[in-house]
Amino acid sequence: SYVACALTYMLIFIPIYGAARYLYLRKNGKTSVIDAKYEILLFAFVMYCIGLASLTVLPGVGGVENYRIEFLADEIILVPFTVLRHTFANLTKGYYGLFFINFLGNIIVFVPLGFFISKIFRISLWKTALIGLCISLFIEVSQLFIAGRRSDIDDLWLNSFGALIGGAIAEVVKKRGKTQVSKIRQKKGQTDKWTT
Repeated sequence: SYVACALTYMLIFIPIYGAARYLYLRKNGKTSVIDAKYEILLFAFVMYCIGLASLTVLPGVGGVENYRIEFLADEIILVPFTVLRHTFANLTKGYYGLFFINFLGNIIVFVPLGFFISKIFRISLWKTALIGLCISLFIEVSQLFIAGRRSDIDDLWLNSFGALIGGAIAEVVKKRGKTQVSKIRQKKGQTDKWTT
């Protein structure tokens, strides 16, 4: 299954990432001043990227029979909003699979990407969406050469919208964090005032 494949790739890359990150921190003399929250966030981001790659461009674990250099022109959908039309047509017939997988799925899978990019690199919301678009474009182009995959122009805007939502969530979390810190400082200031 997709989940089992993603977990397998993650387990393979955990020791590789751990060793590489340790060597980087050691080389730059940062092993004694590690920011635990940042390291956890970065680790989660890397694991997410590996999981995303396993679902989109990496071959299935245990075989590469569908992974070959072959341009699959018949697997391209270049007509915009095709997924919307197909989704609506299926919904009117009582079929919800396409809505959850092709429509919502393409949005939700990129929400963590937008969140992580915004939190780790501290960039604007629109830059986050642009990076999401570029990554989605890379995936769609790569899938032209993978049997069993289909490149769909609608995936670009659905994925970008997902990244935008993730970035917006990160902004809300950031603002709420600042508000909490401000309230704590105000309370501390009032306490210091009464104690002096």
